[in-house]
Amino acid sequence: KKLLKDLVSVARERKLEVIYGLPWVFSDEENAHLVRGDRSKFLNDVEKIMPVIYEEGLGVNTEKINFRDSPQHLSEMAARRRTERLVKILQEKFSVR
Repeated sequence: KKLLKDLVSVARERKLEVIYGLPWVFSDEENAHLVRGDRSKFLNDVEKIMPVIYEEGLGVNTEKINFRDSPQHLSEMAARRRTERLVKILQEKFSVR
């Protein structure tokens, strides 16, 4: 929490806005609801410190093909899709066309 609070403080001093977004992570179907629950609790805590990007499914992905060598490393195709989604979310938030 201290790190996030310090980040927000430094950003404000520099007239910047910080927004938190969870990375995508792999989970099997059976445990996905548990991972989403943990992520929801975490985002609720982070939201008390800074704005948060909420995505459908809270970034929990059950398609193994979207990941490389670990549950956090996206495949090239998934990384592209993730970037496109983030761009769209940020464009909507900041009314960029």
